[in-house]
Amino acid sequence: MKLSKQDNLIRISFKYDQRLIELVRSLPNRQYQPKEKCWTIPVQGANGSLAKLVKAGFKIMPDLEEALRREKELNKEIDDLKDDFETSLPLMPYQKAGARFLDKIGSGLLGDSMGLGKTVQVLAVLEKNNSDKVLIFCPAVLKHQWRQEFGKFGLNWPITVIEGNAGQRQELWQKDARVYIANYELLLRDFHFIDVRVWDYIVADEASKVSNPHAKQSKLVKKLRGKKKLALTGSPISNRANELWNVLDFIAGGSMGSYFGFVERYCLKNRWGGIVDYINLEELQSKLKRYMIRRTKEQVLPDLPEKI
Repeated sequence: MKLSKQDNLIRISFKYDQRLIELVRSLPNRQYQPKEKCWTIPVQGANGSLAKLVKAGFKIMPDLEEALRREKELNKEIDDLKDDFETSLPLMPYQKAGARFLDKIGSGLLGDSMGLGKTVQVLAVLEKNNSDKVLIFCPAVLKHQWRQEFGKFGLNWPITVIEGNAGQRQELWQKDARVYIANYELLLRDFHFIDVRVWDYIVADEASKVSNPHAKQSKLVKKLRGKKKLALTGSPISNRANELWNVLDFIAGGSMGSYFGFVERYCLKNRWGGIVDYINLEELQSKLKRYMIRRTKEQVLPDLPEKI
């Protein structure tokens, strides 16, 4: 009977015991892994579940103890978030705080309102980490705008914008660039060209494009191998909890458990299965603090320059 770490999950291992099975089934966001014949729960927000398991006789393995210690330290640093982020880019104080948050957590969701400079915050993180292979997904109309933003802020990196017919796109994917910019639709057409390397960063701009967990491109973006992943959205998707799950599963796979477990915990359905309201939102907001930062114009008004 032991508890160990497996990526963003806690692996619950024990010999068959109906009493223990019932206990695990009572835990929020639990998921059975049939291939490994074990249960898992997300590390984030697991304190209550861990207390129940330890009381039942489970032993916490050293790797999980270390992960929980680091998680506790990281959560404290997030709570004490400041704007002390060194960069050559001209960031406002709230933008420095946002860049520091993304840099500290590694993979995360930037949900600032439109017009608050999400792009420059991401560029600052890429610059600080001296990222060598970056993949950016965005709507087709924004591809060249993203390239212009790199030059605007003095990042004259080799950049390839993926476009054209299949043959032209194949040549572009094979170029030795530092940044590749593509629209989401190319996930379906060019996945075999994209999935040839481990990317330093994968950035999903307008991340609502991959918020539907049942859509093929939403599934494919999660299969790509990225050391770190960033998602950007100006829409308050935290107000639509069911659309939030896939974006979080993209940036930190398994961190919110299974989709069905997530919906069961945070969504209220009518008798036909349609989602009509959301529940346990304080608990969800607490979990989101670990992965998401969102500011509105009203919140950062003192940092904004005067209107001209």
